[in-house]
Amino acid sequence: MRDLLLLAVTCLKAGTLAFGAGMGMIPMLYADVVVRYGWLSEREFLDGVALGHVTPGPVMVAATFVGWKVGGLVGAVVATLGIFAPSTVLTILVGWQLARVRDNPWLKGFLAGVQPAIVGLVAAVVIQLGRTALAAPATGAFKVDFFAAGLCLAALVLITKFKLDAALVILAGGVLGLVWYSM
Repeated sequence: MRDLLLLAVTCLKAGTLAFGAGMGMIPMLYADVVVRYGWLSEREFLDGVALGHVTPGPVMVAATFVGWKVGGLVGAVVATLGIFAPSTVLTILVGWQLARVRDNPWLKGFLAGVQPAIVGLVAAVVIQLGRTALAAPATGAFKVDFFAAGLCLAALVLITKFKLDAALVILAGGVLGLVWYSM
């Protein structure tokens, strides 16, 4: 019961304080779910984020996955409601005022400061999870899996230089990973 309450608070906090769409939630979820409470290992968290990215609403699905791991079906419902509730309530409460405050210099200044901070937070988690993603799957220790590192580099080049559709790159990576790791 205590974990479900902490899960609800964690998801409410992430859903309330995250800026920059869903990716802004990942550092907060990571800090609590992996580091603070130890509900998931880094690998499990990475799997949840990856699972979320092959479905609509990536971070929301990752939160549901975390909830499932922490408390089964009830945990999944608690986490999902916790993530969605703040943005839903805030949208209902202040959405009608958005046009009025859009040009407010205080709000613009606040958002201008928040954006780089969110980028920094996301970058920090990307680096940490990148280390986990590139670790050898069998041991979990950080010993570079050169296939995974090559796939990562290839995806980066294909998406940034050649402007390939990210969905196709992800699908191709999944197929290559399935073939490579099942041999």
